[in-house]
Amino acid sequence: QIARREDLRDRTLRVVLPRLDEAATVDEATLWERFEAARPRLLGALLDAVSAALRNWPKTRLERTPRMADFARWLVAAEEALPWAPGTFLRVYLGERTAMATEALEGDPLAASVVALVEEKGGTWAGTATELLAALGEKLADEERRRLERIPAWPKAPNALANRLRRLAPDLRRAAGIEVAFVRVHGGQRVITLEKVCG
Repeated sequence: QIARREDLRDRTLRVVLPRLDEAATVDEATLWERFEAARPRLLGALLDAVSAALRNWPKTRLERTPRMADFARWLVAAEEALPWAPGTFLRVYLGERTAMATEALEGDPLAASVVALVEEKGGTWAGTATELLAALGEKLADEERRRLERIPAWPKAPNALANRLRRLAPDLRRAAGIEVAFVRVHGGQRVITLEKVCG
């Protein structure tokens, strides 16, 4: 997975290409010959989509507004000229973002530990970064703790944990339904709250 940082992944379109069967493989000259034959139709289809988007843009409103809002609105406005049913783009786009967030959390030991802690505590946890680091460590056997502490992604200090949590927050919200908040309380101390807000 190339897009490892959460803010980049949130702006990524993932395209999964099927394996090309050897029987369908052609040389470059044949490929360009076929492309040139198809180019007028491709250009016509693109211009139809642009025309539809320009026509529908003023009346197009999104039920859910993703991070790249204008991009999503443009595609929805063009949908009547595209080869799928209205509403398909936004459903697939938002679903793919959730799928990427889920995959990212599954491969991140800190995220998995945070999700397990929140579930164990009945859906909410609050405390300082120091307390959270200790709470996450308490859940681990000594051997597992030593193994994780050798992994660069596992925070070794409270400030590193807070920084990692800020970056994980969008994926935790989208894939696990956990809201991460940093609240400054009386005396200037910063408290982290983790709350399961949806299923």
